[in-house]
Amino acid sequence: MFALTALDARPLRVSLKCEPSLAEALRAEHSAVRPGYHLSKRHWITVTLDDSLPEELVVGLLEDSYELVVDGLPKRERDRIRSSATDDVGVRTRSGLISRALDSGGRRPRKAMRDY
Repeated sequence: MFALTALDARPLRVSLKCEPSLAEALRAEHSAVRPGYHLSKRHWITVTLDDSLPEELVVGLLEDSYELVVDGLPKRERDRIRSSATDDVGVRTRSGLISRALDSGGRRPRKAMRDY
């Protein structure tokens, strides 16, 4: 699991896995980012999707969450997932999760998200 949400909640909130140092920095800087709801507060954040965060940041956090979870899988499963990860136009992406259509302007590499 890399994302958890209640689809009927308004505003929509999504819990995402996050590197502890980045989670701390994001919580300090953005009121829409809080400790993970009913999850490990160190490794999870809950993001309120109320238009206060840049879309690029939210998409980057979603991708990073996916990558953190995939990184924790056994090598065989990790390799299988990554070898089949392509976007809707058949171009291999870092995670294969977000399509090029949602990615105007290009993806920020994971390291850049850590430095945010």
